[in-house]
Amino acid sequence: MAIDAVGIGTEYGGPVLTTTPGVTTTGSTFVVLVSWGEGRDAPLVTDAYDNAYTLRGGVASGGEGDRSAVWVCENGIGGPDHTATITFDDDPGGGAAHLVEITGAAAASLDVYPTPAFDTASPFTLASGTLAQANEVLLSLCASDSGSNPATHACAGWTNISTLDNLASFWGSVVAKRLVSSTDSVTASWTVSGASTARVHILSFREASAPPAASSGLMLMGVG
Repeated sequence: MAIDAVGIGTEYGGPVLTTTPGVTTTGSTFVVLVSWGEGRDAPLVTDAYDNAYTLRGGVASGGEGDRSAVWVCENGIGGPDHTATITFDDDPGGGAAHLVEITGAAAASLDVYPTPAFDTASPFTLASGTLAQANEVLLSLCASDSGSNPATHACAGWTNISTLDNLASFWGSVVAKRLVSSTDSVTASWTVSGASTARVHILSFREASAPPAASSGLMLMGVG
């Protein structure tokens, strides 16, 4: 199965957010992407299947207490009614959370995760760096300060798969994916309506190796 990424659920608010439920598959990689404000510390991330999540790439911080971060669980347990729960110690000023599933991924799927960027000029950009293998899927989170309602987040060459950009808040965010077939570095370049700053994250995930093809050769036995 070719690698891909799909948005499973989202939620907005706080101090506790539980994403809308979706159906996932055991063996997939699961990614939780969160943006928040008020200078709150990074939240606790759990899910309905007791998967363990690890913060990857660090917490991106802006100038107004705005923050964002990404957590990953590789080769996790999935099933029906899969949700992620994000728990802050106090009101995060309107947190925005996304649960994404990476299907067709290797058991140890995570490849690159550069330090996220806090960018103060549009387009808001971040480069992945060289990838370990050709067949990968990349995710990018753009978490902006746009007060537009609705805001529009667009990343050239990428496809939005999970959106929380129609919020009466400054901490909306969107997740996009990009499938690649080379090891070249890929740049996420976001434009956002009504935003003067944004935080950008990138992660890439390796496709599982295909099993070797069965031999179709005919073996001839010796003839006496």
